[in-house]
Amino acid sequence: MQFLDVLRAMVLAVRAPWRLAEYADRRALTFFAVAVLCVTACKVWAAYLTAEDPQLVAESALLAPSSNEQAQVDLQQPKRLFTAVLGGAVFTTIVSTAVLAGLMMVIGRFLTDKIYLFRHAVIVTSGAASIAILRIVLETSLQLMTHSARWGPHLGVVIDPAGTPYLFAALQRVDLLGLWEYLVVAVGLVGTQGLHRRYGYIVGLVAWLASVVMLGGATAVASLVAGI
Repeated sequence: MQFLDVLRAMVLAVRAPWRLAEYADRRALTFFAVAVLCVTACKVWAAYLTAEDPQLVAESALLAPSSNEQAQVDLQQPKRLFTAVLGGAVFTTIVSTAVLAGLMMVIGRFLTDKIYLFRHAVIVTSGAASIAILRIVLETSLQLMTHSARWGPHLGVVIDPAGTPYLFAALQRVDLLGLWEYLVVAVGLVGTQGLHRRYGYIVGLVAWLASVVMLGGATAVASLVAGI
C-alpha cells in the first residue's frame, strides 16, 4: 500500500501541499523510489518523442553539439540509445531530488530556526514529483506542437535558443512550474514541524531564488569559458 500512499501524496502536492506533512511517518525510501520511477518514465517518454521530430533534433545539435553527436551514434542502435537515455534520466532525477531535499533542509533551518529531518525532506520532495511530471508533459507538448525547444513555462521564451544557447539555458531556470515545485516542497516540509504554510511560501521562494542565482551563475561561467 506504500505505492498508493505515494500516488496520493503526489495528488495532494497539487491540490493541498500542506497535507504532505501527513505522510512524514512513511518510509522515505519507498517514496523516493516511486518518485524517481515516475519522473524517469516521463523523461524517457519525452526523449523518445522529441527524437522523432527532425527540427527539434537539429535545434538540439546547436544547443549541445557534443551530446548530440553521441546521440546520433546511439540512435543507430536502439538498445544503446535506451540505455543511455534511461541512465541519464535516472541519474539526473536522483541527484535533483536529493539536492532539492537538502537545500530545503538548510534554508528551512536558517529561516524558521527548526531542525528538519532529511527523510521528511525526501518524502515531501518525492510527493512534489507530480509537479515535475506536469512540467515535463507541458514542455514536451509545447515543443512538439511548435517544433522548437524555445517554448515552455520559463523566461527562455523571450530569446532564440539557437542564437544564444547559454543565455537561453540560464533563462530556463526562471521557471514558473519550478517555483511551484519549490513552494510545494517547502510548505510540506515546514508542516512536519507544525508551522503554518505561510512560512513555507517564504522558504520556498528563497530556495528557488538561490537555485536560480547559483545555476544561472554556473551557466554564465560556462558561457565565458566557452567563449575563451
